[in-house]
Order: sequence, then C-alpha cells, then structure tokens
Amino acid sequence: MKKFFILIAVLMPFYSFSQITLGAGDFPSAGDSYVVSIMNDLGSFDFAATGEGYVWDFSGLVPQLQDTVKFISASSTSLPITYIGAFNNFLTDPEHDADVANYQSFDIPVPMVSIEDYYAFYKIQTDAFIQVGVGIKINSAPLPVLYNPTDTIITFPVSYGNMDTCYSAFNTNIPTIGYFGEQRTRYNFVDGWGTVTTPYGTFSALRIQSYSEIHDSLHYEQVGMSMPIDRTETEYKWYAKNYSIPILNVVVREGMNSTATVTYIDSIRHLSLNEYKVSDLNIYPNPSTDHFYIDVNENFFPLDLNICDMTGRTIMRSEIHNNKIDVSQLPKGIYFLSVTGTRLHASTRIIIQ
Repeated sequence: MKKFFILIAVLMPFYSFSQITLGAGDFPSAGDSYVVSIMNDLGSFDFAATGEGYVWDFSGLVPQLQDTVKFISASSTSLPITYIGAFNNFLTDPEHDADVANYQSFDIPVPMVSIEDYYAFYKIQTDAFIQVGVGIKINSAPLPVLYNPTDTIITFPVSYGNMDTCYSAFNTNIPTIGYFGEQRTRYNFVDGWGTVTTPYGTFSALRIQSYSEIHDSLHYEQVGMSMPIDRTETEYKWYAKNYSIPILNVVVREGMNSTATVTYIDSIRHLSLNEYKVSDLNIYPNPSTDHFYIDVNENFFPLDLNICDMTGRTIMRSEIHNNKIDVSQLPKGIYFLSVTGTRLHASTRIIIQ
C-alpha cells in the first residue's frame, strides 16, 4: 500500500499538468466574471517562446491597472433595445444570434467620433467560438454592427498543433460624419502546451497564437478625406480548464498607434497611488490651425510628446512643460498625439485645418 501511494505522488505532477483539450463548455457563458490585472508594456518578458511541455514563468508580472471582465446574456435588458433586436433573431438571422455579450474598451482610432458603450457579441457553437458583431454608441446613438462574415475566434476542439484561418468584415455609417469599416484575416495556431505561472497561480494550459492582418477604411465627409489604414495584431493566449477567458492574454498591435497590453486573471490587489494611467486625452480646440491645449494636471509635467501621421510615422517629438502644444509647422491633416510621463500615458486624435 505504501508503494502505491508513493507511485501516485510521483505521477501526480504529470497528470496535473498534462496536455489539455478545450471545447465549447470551456468558453464564456452569461454570468462569468473575472478580475484581471493589466500591464501596458511587455517589460522584459519573453511571451513568444513556446513548445511542447513548456514551462512559462510570468510570476514576476506587476500590474499597473485592474479591471473586471463580465459576460451577460445577449438578451439582457441592461442592453440598448437596438442591440437586443439585432443579436437575438434565431429564426430570421441565425448567423448573428448571440449567446453572450461583454463590455470592452474601444481602441480603434476614429477621429472626430465619440465612442461609448462598446459591447462585443459572441455565439458559442459546438465547433467554434464566434464574434458575430458589436453594439456601439456612436455620437450618442446606439448602433448594432453585424459582422459579415463573422469572426471565428477559435474552432473546437482546441488541441495542440491545430491551425485555422478566418476572414471577417464589418462596416457602418457614422451619422453626420461618414463611414467606417474593417476587414480582418485571422490566423490561429495552437503552438504550445505546458504549465504557465502568473502572480495568480500555476495552471496546465494550451497556448494559442492568433495573428490578424487588418485593413480599416475611414471616410470623413466633413473634410472630404478617405483613409485606408493597414495594421496587424498578434495575440498570445494561454487557456486553462475552468476559466472561460485566457489565464494570460498578450496583445501586440503594430502600425498606426502601436501598443502592447498584458492582461491576466488575478485577485483584487491594492495598487500604488502612483500606478501608471492610460486614458483618453481631452484636447481643445480640435480641430485647430496652429496650437492645442491639453487637459493635464500640472503635477504630471514634464511629459514626452509624440505626434504620428495616419501611417504611424512619428513626425514630431519633444518634451513639454505646459499644456500648450504648437503645431503651426505641421501640414493640414489628421494626426495621433500621445503624451507619456512617470504617472501618465494618454492619447487622442487631432485635426489640423
């Protein structure tokens, strides 16, 4: 009997952290809610490394912000009626009939447009986890945007070595402004399995690399300008059993307004009062001809100023010590402005007339 228990003790780590497979039951359902910690840079961690039986140690991650990821029913009465009507039509439009929705931040740059209350809508089929569209309040009007075709985020079952490709697209008219559309080609590869350690714990996980080539189309009737924008997005996602979102999710965006974000499931933590802030920047007047003022607490100065054109090329960089920004030497157009300091990283879009 003693030998039997010794054998179990020896084999326990192998069985606890062996390769897993994921199916429809491992993805979100209404009521799922998680506290997540967020870093807005990659630090010195190597998130790309992967393999069979791999050991990923990210226990040294230090959160800068925390948030909550929560899924609600696609028919929840807390949603605008226009969203409910668009994403709950099993008989007339089964392709866009959603199961769950969740509130997300909106980070696609759309100058001159007020974006609020962005909800992503998903359906979980026996063979795939699919985003069917979004509900988004544009200039105070709640508009449902249906993906045609829809975005297959991952196919089931999820096993090591699986590969798949998906093309999706959407477009919407922006009242009084113009038009915005997106085309995305997604390439998924389940490229690793093993154990992943974060500050929240150690888990047996599958690693999915998802690479997307994205083409945005922007048209502004007010200035008679159309702008095609190409960008890429690489996600590294670690999934574990009993969690319907990735234990760890790393997103690297290249092109216009390049960013990197690390998000992982965590417990509630008391962050430092000097935590790094990321936010939208209030700037006025916008549009302008020669200068802008930024709404920033004077204690945040000095700040590093960076202005990029629509291709993501930096055309102006300097250190600023007050809230007035002189752009009189820049040609007319739409630009992306960001300011960075020890306690602040904020960005916005500006128009020079």
